[in-house]
Amino acid sequence: MLLTAPGRPWLILVSTALAGLTVGFGLTGAMNIVVATVPEDRTASVSGLVFVVKSIGGALGAQLGAVLLAQSTAPAAETPAWAGFQSAFLLAAGVSLAAVLLSIALPARLPRAATAIGEPA
Repeated sequence: MLLTAPGRPWLILVSTALAGLTVGFGLTGAMNIVVATVPEDRTASVSGLVFVVKSIGGALGAQLGAVLLAQSTAPAAETPAWAGFQSAFLLAAGVSLAAVLLSIALPARLPRAATAIGEPA
């Protein structure tokens, strides 16, 4: 959708709003999986780890996007070429697709953790 956005700012607005909604729903689902698959005494530390990894991924993704945009900017130009935005959008789409495929496969492979301290797994 964003690959066809030049000259259509409303399309970028709608796409960004949809991305924000999906992140909100996705993070809730991820935390539910975490809580369901780790022992109760480890829930806080694993939840913290999930948020740290999410923050690192967001920072790394922003930097990769900035690199793609910087590489597509001509020396005398003020703004990047549209090809840089297309590359960034395609990279984000590829990473998102990989994340979706992993999230579909992962819960089926995780064993259910013990629900109380001392119970066998």
